[in-house]
Amino acid sequence: MKAKSLPILFLTLGFCFAVSSCSSDEPDRQQPTTPEINLTRSEQTVNTNLNDFGLRLFNAVSSDPKILHDNPNFAVSPVSMAIALGMCANVYNDDFTSGVLSALDCNNVDELNSLCRKLMMFLPDPSNKCELSLANALWCDTGLAPTAACRSALTDYFFSDISTLNFSNTEAAAKTINSWAARSTKNVIDHVVGPLELVGTRVLLANAMYFKGEWKTKFSKTNTVTGEFHGSGVDRSVDYMCDKRVMPYMACDRFQAVTLGYKGNCSMIAVLPAEGLDIDDFSSTFNAEDLARCISERANYIVNLSFPKFESEIHAQCNDVLSGLGIDMRSGHLKGIDGAEDNISLSLGHTAKVSTDEDGTVAAAVTLAPGSSSPGLAIAGEVTLNFDRPFIYFIRNNKTGSIIMAGRFAK
Repeated sequence: MKAKSLPILFLTLGFCFAVSSCSSDEPDRQQPTTPEINLTRSEQTVNTNLNDFGLRLFNAVSSDPKILHDNPNFAVSPVSMAIALGMCANVYNDDFTSGVLSALDCNNVDELNSLCRKLMMFLPDPSNKCELSLANALWCDTGLAPTAACRSALTDYFFSDISTLNFSNTEAAAKTINSWAARSTKNVIDHVVGPLELVGTRVLLANAMYFKGEWKTKFSKTNTVTGEFHGSGVDRSVDYMCDKRVMPYMACDRFQAVTLGYKGNCSMIAVLPAEGLDIDDFSSTFNAEDLARCISERANYIVNLSFPKFESEIHAQCNDVLSGLGIDMRSGHLKGIDGAEDNISLSLGHTAKVSTDEDGTVAAAVTLAPGSSSPGLAIAGEVTLNFDRPFIYFIRNNKTGSIIMAGRFAK
């Protein structure tokens, strides 16, 4: 039987998982955090490149007809996916690792490991105010074990749990994996894999991310109204959160964008394409330069805002998406696992969910996002902005630019 590896699952929670019903070499690790992130010049470059990768990942998912068919309102976690790929680069074959480094525009694995470690420590720190947690895990089948170098990299840089799993008992293994996902995402994602999906699995890596952000200025529930949302191919009634407030806003010929701030260092940038633009074309071409414009060209406006309460999610196999980004997903050798066969294939799955209401946003991802005026700035004008047609959004850390979640709401 051809063996395979299931690594990443996503929720707004990044999760690349593999768990077993048997022994665990180590308990869940206590991850250290820090309120400061100090990047070297090369790490700053890699961090910028990781954020660019997040946009290209969003574009690639937006261009995949199968994913769009099953998940028209999708969300992906670029941070979760990047960390999961970083873990895989320490485990999988050299061709895969080269593809990851090329896709992330990174010089070497050590450089990637170092940046991932700093992000793992900074993004969840309480000083960011938003609640964010990251968890990583490696599960090896009975008879397999990580090499000393692999174990050191995964524990030192990714704070990963490492466990042994009897994958031949697929039902018990699936139960363990789903329990890990639920625990790591505060039950936002409680199912990421079934027994049949684990047949032939030998190694599984997982990254899970959970995010909960409270709006800096909450929407009043008494102002929520029901109205028509003109989605892709269908109109339907949705609840709109309505308010008139000062917030960062920008507009160009292709789109308008508004920044909704969470308490602390995170924000959501919501982008509304110009009327008549196809959401599939728009979301598959919106790039890092466009996102940068949403930040650099914004000014404080009085905005009469109507923004829908919405949910987005995805449960998808991402091999084709990653292959399109230059990452070799073919079978090969697991350089970081002692005792593994040479024909183990890699399968990357991503599960993510986002829910936004008057209070804020809850998001999670498993791989198998300021709404108030800035002091001292003048008011540039007043606009009315109705998100009553398909739009895209990005939840990001304002200090690092890390894209915690990227998604679209289309119908």
